[in-house]
Amino acid sequence: MPLAAFVAGKKVHNKACKRNKAKRRFREAYRLLRTSIKAASNSAEALNDDKLNLRQWYALVWVIQDKALGAEFKDIMSTVHSCLQRANQKFGSRRASPKAP
Repeated sequence: MPLAAFVAGKKVHNKACKRNKAKRRFREAYRLLRTSIKAASNSAEALNDDKLNLRQWYALVWVIQDKALGAEFKDIMSTVHSCLQRANQKFGSRRASPKAP
């Protein structure tokens, strides 16, 4: 599993308890998606027909914006999932290119 960091700066909210709440919500959304992806890969099912492979990434950093404070949890879940899909498309299937002789 990759390392995952969640960052919310003072620009998000001046109070630390509000920033920590936003980080907790994102951590929980990531944890739920990670366990569902792991379960889907173990049972040979695909999550929404896309195969996300979290084992190949080394680190993920989530920078939380101020919109996350008022967002519903289902919106956070869909945002985290779409970010993982985009990362998988960009970095997911890197293969070594053949070297020219």
